[in-house]
Amino acid sequence: MTQTLYEILGIERNATQKDIKKAYRNSAMKYHPDKVGHVTPETEQMFQKIIDAYTVLSNDKTKGDYDDSLKLKDQEKYSRETMNQTRKDMIDRLERKESMSKQNDNLQPYRDNLRKALNSKNGEPDKMSFEEYEELILKSLRR
Repeated sequence: MTQTLYEILGIERNATQKDIKKAYRNSAMKYHPDKVGHVTPETEQMFQKIIDAYTVLSNDKTKGDYDDSLKLKDQEKYSRETMNQTRKDMIDRLERKESMSKQNDNLQPYRDNLRKALNSKNGEPDKMSFEEYEELILKSLRR
């Protein structure tokens, strides 16, 4: 997950310019190439992120634009989560209805009778399966 500029500086979104400047100085000192004993690509990258974060957040106009983009991302995330929950709820409802319809199958006694009748034939091989008989019967009933 990508860090926000606020997270890079270790401050809250409602930080004042004074808070931003203080956090920048503290973070910059921690990752400054002259202050770090052994400079690694990670420390150089973090130092650059700190500079970029301060550049955006120290200017009221760019900070406002950045805050607006964060609000949009938050709204999109909320919408996605809400939509996902709505989809889950709908799937649950459909599965419950399907389960209930299987429990309340009015045709089951007829299916059982047909199955018994087909099984009790005098050893004659069936040309059709139970499902094929059932489909044939249902088609005739629908006419």
